[in-house]
Amino acid sequence: MLFYCLISTTIWAQPKIYDPTRTEYFDYEGKEWQESKIKLPKYPKRGNLLEFSLDTPVAASYKFYLDSKSLSLGKDGVSRYTLVIESGTARNILYDGIRCTTAQYKNYAFGSGGAWQSAGSGLWSGIGDKSVLGARLYLFRNVVCDELHKSRKPKHIIRILRYN
Repeated sequence: MLFYCLISTTIWAQPKIYDPTRTEYFDYEGKEWQESKIKLPKYPKRGNLLEFSLDTPVAASYKFYLDSKSLSLGKDGVSRYTLVIESGTARNILYDGIRCTTAQYKNYAFGSGGAWQSAGSGLWSGIGDKSVLGARLYLFRNVVCDELHKSRKPKHIIRILRYN
């Protein structure tokens, strides 16, 4: 009997990170979560980019960067950043947000010709390993979020990228 109580308690205590059928989420105090209004950052400059690498065969021919000047942590708990992906002469620039508590990301804008273009959909999606060659999953697991699924402060993210 004690065994079944321990098992059911353990299963009950497991957090649900992301459930695509849910439309609402609550913060730790039980209040319904509200996304903050965003302001797009300045377009990234080469001197502000912090490189990181993915140890996967599919990403071997790409270079990945976060723009240190675009990093922010909103009152809504969302970490926002500019992600730059380069391969040869091709360059993709994305302004994204990650919700560590739900393991979701949102793309707000794409960079093109030195200006931002709206991403359109405005929907939150689950972070998967195929999302932008695995870069979002890497950022979620190793850079932006801590082991308790809380967002790190921008200065901590910069430290991780500079010294790891």
